[in-house]
Amino acid sequence: MFILNMKGQGTGFSSMVLFIAAALTAAIAAFVIIGATTSAQGHAAASAQQTVQTSGTTVEIVRVEGINVNTTTQTVQEFLVYTRLAPGSQPILLNQTSLILYTPAGREVFFYGGVVANSSLVTSYTGYYYIDEHDSVDNSGLLYNGVLGPNDLAALLVYANVTLGTSQTWEISIIPPNGQPYDLSGVTPAAMIYPTVVLYG
Repeated sequence: MFILNMKGQGTGFSSMVLFIAAALTAAIAAFVIIGATTSAQGHAAASAQQTVQTSGTTVEIVRVEGINVNTTTQTVQEFLVYTRLAPGSQPILLNQTSLILYTPAGREVFFYGGVVANSSLVTSYTGYYYIDEHDSVDNSGLLYNGVLGPNDLAALLVYANVTLGTSQTWEISIIPPNGQPYDLSGVTPAAMIYPTVVLYG
């Protein structure tokens, strides 16, 4: 005689239901925790971005040119550093802003020296950088008074105390009175055969 033993099957089914319920509960809890973590990270990122906007006043270097290149020795000693305000930044007083040039020969610090009509008026190292009026754009009406304002493009003229040759590294840092410094580095071309050479931009 054949007898079907049903004992224990109900327990297995109940265990399976409990296991599925536990798995669903764990999945929902994980989803809630991940959502809360993502939300917290989003709030932290928003706070950081807000901090950058309020205290991150800085400039951007958009182009660097070596000018009056000595094409015989293929060296350059004069530079135009085209600079503008970074988005969201407040106007910057240039007389409180320094520019540092790093070359293989060392570091040179330059301070604001005023406005010149064009680059031909600076013929030697002075320790200052100048606004080259010929190559700058003053949209704010403040630039030639020594203030880098919104939508201005300042061509900062730098006459270094050392020369850069071909395939040499360089770095320029602009340090405003408040906010963040801006650093840009590069390498001079393998050949400099024209009076002006684009180093960046």
